[in-house]
Amino acid sequence: MYRLGKDYDRMDRAVYGILLDYGIASFPVDIVSLARRMGINVLPYSALDERRFEILISSPKTETGFLVVEKKGGSIAYTICYNDRSQDEGRWRITIGHEIKHVVFRDPERPSPIEEELADYFGKQINAPRAYLIHKGLSGPSEIMKTTGLGSQATSYLVQSLQRRRERFGDAILPIEKEYIEFVKEEEAEGM
Repeated sequence: MYRLGKDYDRMDRAVYGILLDYGIASFPVDIVSLARRMGINVLPYSALDERRFEILISSPKTETGFLVVEKKGGSIAYTICYNDRSQDEGRWRITIGHEIKHVVFRDPERPSPIEEELADYFGKQINAPRAYLIHKGLSGPSEIMKTTGLGSQATSYLVQSLQRRRERFGDAILPIEKEYIEFVKEEEAEGM
């Protein structure tokens, strides 16, 4: 599916806003901690007994993870359930990021294919923001994997995405990214 640039800009604005709001200036991001700081409960499949785990992963659309939305009184509680038992850490990091997007944008219980595609983008971007990778001068798969904690499949996507971006913009930091990269630079300067 082809999405308009404005759809991705909306995701980028949200990602950079979250990273700024929660003071994240280095990677890999502790995505579980971030979700919790955002008021989202997080439940790994490893916390389930074997019977519940087998039932869960045999259910449609629950192999990698899912979001539970519970209305309690006048409030809403969110729980991200993620598969840490049969997925590598890089994959479940993206799953948690994907589900955070659904919470932030208050997506419907059954998101459209477009919203799912944008959530996939959001999940990758919050774990490995392209502006951060460019700022750090990263372009090779092994250095991106080491920096972000993502797996080879996501890293392959990121390498291709960075190549396309560099073909179009070079290593320029785009206006939507400037405030975040300035924050990263300040944090780096303080850490020296």
